[in-house]
Amino acid sequence: MADGLDLKVSRKLQKILRRVQDVVRKEVGEEMGIALVLFPWAEGDEPDQVGEYQYVSNAPRSHMQGALRSIVAKWDAGQPDTPPHLRQ
Repeated sequence: MADGLDLKVSRKLQKILRRVQDVVRKEVGEEMGIALVLFPWAEGDEPDQVGEYQYVSNAPRSHMQGALRSIVAKWDAGQPDTPPHLRQ
């Protein structure tokens, strides 16, 4: 990320997280763990080239590490991202 954009995103992340928390609380009816990862788009078809990112969460780091590891493990195993409301 360019330095100016990097700083702007950093300053806005907590505000963005609070807004997302409010929407989730209103729509779901309870608090949920949330992680936001912002990163610049990769050039062309090279997604592995994304190295810069900014991250914010309302949960303990260990909880988010577990959730993110679970997501990546499913992707690596080729499992689809099927939302529970679409599962049969």
